[in-house]
Amino acid sequence: MKYFIRALVLFSIVFAASFSACSDDAGQGDNAGQGDEASEVSLSPEMQQLLKAAEQGDVKAQLSLGQSYASVGSANPNYVEAAKWYRKAAEQGDAEAQYYLASCYNLGEGVESDMAEAAKWFRKAAEQGLAGAQYCLGACYNNGEGVEQDFEEAAKWFRKAAEQGDEYAKKALERLDD
Repeated sequence: MKYFIRALVLFSIVFAASFSACSDDAGQGDNAGQGDEASEVSLSPEMQQLLKAAEQGDVKAQLSLGQSYASVGSANPNYVEAAKWYRKAAEQGDAEAQYYLASCYNLGEGVESDMAEAAKWFRKAAEQGLAGAQYCLGACYNNGEGVEQDFEEAAKWFRKAAEQGDEYAKKALERLDD
């Protein structure tokens, strides 16, 4: 189940990143993914504009910048920068950014793997009604990853996600009932 959650989260990140308005090769340098700063690499005009807005606190720009850096379609995704920008947007209350930051902690991409921190950010996004985060938080409770194992709490979060049509959550509820 742990690897299934990780694969699902990775798929979500890839899916969202594929819709980024920024160029695929933006922010990539010889050491991309190693924590190089955005100012040290050549950025496209679109990325420069996005970076400026993100630095000024624009939440959607911060989220988009994070997605651009995490873009798996690029030659060298930079997960350190992605996590940095997800955190900035997440701390401003953006549910999608909270979900992606949780995913970074879950997968250990750009940050050290930390399931307690992942569960914390999944919870913040789940409480805002994000179905994917509700499912992932339910899975954390179901498996005792980052939180104490609690099947009732798992069922609660799976149910919330299932009510929004999340098929994975519906199947997880069926397995809990068995």
